[in-house]
Order: sequence, then structure tokens, then C-alpha cells
Amino acid sequence: MPEGPEVQLICDYLNDKLKGHKFVDHYIVDKRWLSKNKRFKEMWGSRPKRIGRVAKFLIWEWEHWFWVNHLAMTGGWVFRKDNVPIHAHTRARFSFDNGFVDFIDSRKWGKLDVLTTEEYAKQLKKFKKFGPDILRGELTIENLDEQIQKRVKRAKGRIEIKPLLMEQEFVAGLGNIYSAEILNLAGVNPFRDVRDLSDEEKAILVAGCKEFLKRAYEAGGSSIKDFVHPDGSTGRASRLHAVYNRKYCGQCKGPVMLTMQKQRSTYWCPKCQK
Repeated sequence: MPEGPEVQLICDYLNDKLKGHKFVDHYIVDKRWLSKNKRFKEMWGSRPKRIGRVAKFLIWEWEHWFWVNHLAMTGGWVFRKDNVPIHAHTRARFSFDNGFVDFIDSRKWGKLDVLTTEEYAKQLKKFKKFGPDILRGELTIENLDEQIQKRVKRAKGRIEIKPLLMEQEFVAGLGNIYSAEILNLAGVNPFRDVRDLSDEEKAILVAGCKEFLKRAYEAGGSSIKDFVHPDGSTGRASRLHAVYNRKYCGQCKGPVMLTMQKQRSTYWCPKCQK
């Protein structure tokens, strides 16, 4: 958390509010940021040209700089018109000519790197490792099968489908919540080996990925613990959840199982996902 839909929502909102507006000041609450990013002051007077997304990264594009931001588990941005008191979990505040934007992160795992154009060119090479981006419609049955075959070639043991869906190198945009929901929607057991998936199941997974993330985005994302929209509102996508953080399956009404899988929690329905 946040996953692809939430990152895209933040991206779209900040792009609408801050694109072309002058960056005038900053205040670093978390001093670790100050020691790593002394370039902020050099950017005063600059204007962001665009704020975009690569997988789960926010990319702030300036004339001579790039901000590469990963939200990790609890990171997020909140835009405010007024200079209100600093929130307890605020790591940094950035002032623009039309308001203020705070980076809030309770676990302090999020990162914001300020890169020159040359440094960002090197970062782009790392981004090429990401798999098809679901929200951009890049995932197809063909490239899903290609991704599976690549993983099978270098695997030594079982390749369980749920942890694999969460790897951004496999497909971009899924995390713990939406991978669980999509597998439930497709009727696929999260412990299935990807080698055993039929062509029909792959087609259902591709369609489910696209449809569920689209619906999650339109519902404003999933606000369960930490995610809030940059305008301060909470998302409604958790209402779509059939298994994640549920006691009973939203499809069959049977009990939902909670199992640890690769050190992460997995919610699944033993009746719907045999």
C-alpha cells in the first residue's frame, strides 16, 4: 500500500495542482532527507513540467531536475492551500506559489531522490526492468505468458502465483491487496504454481487485472490504514474487496482464510479458489 491505482491518483492530482507552479521554499522535518537532498534549495524558483508515474514510482519532471519518489508502505502526499501546522508523520513540506504539499509517511520508508538529467538517464535503465503496466493497458495474454516463461527458465522450485503477481518486474501495478482480490475474482488459488495455469485462467487473470484496477482507480483507491487522496479524502475501493481484510467472501459468503505466504499475508477463499 499504496498500489498502482493509488499512485496514479496521487500523480493525476498533483499534476493538476502543481504543474507549472513556482517552487518557492521547503522545510525538511526528517533530517535524513536533508542530508541526502541538499539540492532542494537550488531548485527554488523552478516549476514542475509534469508529474508522472512509472510502476509505483512518482516522477516529478523539472527543467533541469527530476524527483524520483517511492511511497513504500505508508507514504503519501497532501496538498493544502494554507500553511497549516505540520502533521505528526510529515517528513517534508514543499511550498509553491499556489499552496503547500506535504510528504507524509508514518513508517519512514518512502524515498525522494533529487536527480540531475544525467543521473535520471541512469535511473531510466533501471525502470526498464519493470513488467507490463496494467493501468496503462500494457498487460496482454501474450506478454503474461512471456513473463511466466522467463521466470520458469530461471526458477529452481515452485513459483506461486500470488507472490509473483506482486513483483513489479513481472507486472507493474499490483501489491498485496489487489493481487489477492484479482485471484479471488479469477477463482485461482494463490498457492498455485504458475506452470499449472491454463490458457483460459491466464485470460481471466489478464481481464481481471485490468478491470479491477480500473474500478479501484475510479473508486478513489483503497483507504484501509494509511492511504488518503492528496485532497484529504479517503478512497472507496475497499468496498470492492471480496477477501482482503474480510472474514467472509464477498462472492460465496464462505469464510476467508488468512495465511502467510512469502512473509506476506494472503487472504483467500478456499471455496472460490480451489
